[in-house]
Amino acid sequence: MTMQSSHTYQHIEVRKLAPALGAEVLGIDLNSPLEEQAKDELLDAWQHHLVLVFPNQAISDDAQVTFSRRFADLEVYPLSDNRNVRHPEIFRVSNCDEDGNLLPADDPESLWNNLTEYWHTDSSYRPAPAKGAVLHGIEIPEHGADTIFVNLAAAYDALPAARRSLLDKYWATHDWQFGYSYAGHLMKAMDGAEIAAVPPVRHPLIRTDPATGRKSLYISPGYIRGIDGMSDKDAQILIKELSDWATQPEFVFKHHWRKHDVLMWDNRSTMHAREAFDYGNHRRILHRTTLVGEALVT
Repeated sequence: MTMQSSHTYQHIEVRKLAPALGAEVLGIDLNSPLEEQAKDELLDAWQHHLVLVFPNQAISDDAQVTFSRRFADLEVYPLSDNRNVRHPEIFRVSNCDEDGNLLPADDPESLWNNLTEYWHTDSSYRPAPAKGAVLHGIEIPEHGADTIFVNLAAAYDALPAARRSLLDKYWATHDWQFGYSYAGHLMKAMDGAEIAAVPPVRHPLIRTDPATGRKSLYISPGYIRGIDGMSDKDAQILIKELSDWATQPEFVFKHHWRKHDVLMWDNRSTMHAREAFDYGNHRRILHRTTLVGEALVT
């Protein structure tokens, strides 16, 4: 496949949204079959901008699954309560139940979704972390709940050379259950089978994009329990230091959600978090499909 310049697209229009990452994509209907040429152009735009925003896309769940599968196989979320009934590949990011009823603010499901206020990369707890995700905004609160993305490749590039060389040697342990220490007030109970499905895994602290060869930080503060050769205390200090570095304004794109926005982001080179909103009084329903990635190697 020959990648095209971001200035020579024939099937889509791409408008850059922020210096570090993020672009709006126009001229495409995600409810329709994706032609191969348009797919190639989307892959090129995705590689360059890391986060793609498709405005005004009132897609069905069927269309979202079909579109997402053009780019990779799809994950199934470990907790069954959060899966869409008809499409287990869809993770419901919502403070409402499956029938659309607003949950009380203290409901475990509503609290669980507030974990997204913490910086993270999706599925870093898996042996093959997610390649990316597609997220459809079905109902959007009027205020708050914007999603903030950071470019971890640009953050890595901006580090001093000696610092990059040191970080290249580290491996981190990502553990789903670390969340009970990190944000235990939001975590919900898991049964034995669910716990067994997500054992701790080790990933390099610096990962390399297999398509471009570009290196990036690979940090997910909500999941990283420790770093080889360090005390847990020192590991957490380092992860906070790197998170503070990566979330500086020059590495950030903030997306203000509108009804039926669809976002597609590269999970390999970004980290994201959701801003707070009044989740006890305002509905928020989004559907996410998650693209299966590849195991990480040095």
